[in-house]
Amino acid sequence: MDRRTFVMTSAWVAAAGYLPQRLAVALERPGTLVLADASLAASRAFADAAARRAVPLVEVGDDIGMLWNATLAPYLACTNAVLAGVLRASDAFVLRQLAVSANCRVRHASTLRTAHAPAVVAVVIDHEPQPHQAA
Repeated sequence: MDRRTFVMTSAWVAAAGYLPQRLAVALERPGTLVLADASLAASRAFADAAARRAVPLVEVGDDIGMLWNATLAPYLACTNAVLAGVLRASDAFVLRQLAVSANCRVRHASTLRTAHAPAVVAVVIDHEPQPHQAA
């Protein structure tokens, strides 16, 4: 990573105006699971912020679909948890589609841009509460 990317990414995390409020709030919620992509500077910076708060982290790897089916969907189904991450646009797109198909709610998805770095998407997902049925 070059100096300019490092400075821009650090500023993104350090300045409240660059860290989407929903990501900051998600880091404070019990049960949050952070999704990170080690190949993205902004994602690494977000993961560092999560680590400082002792929030568990999952590296997305190469197959977001497999990760969803093996880990993320079961985790959301068993807990009142939130998934929060800074991901590639393609991974965020697939994750949003899988989440919606599993009755999960995409609370936040926004594109974050930094100078000389690829655009990334900040995403927050939680489990859609089931409606109460009248007796």
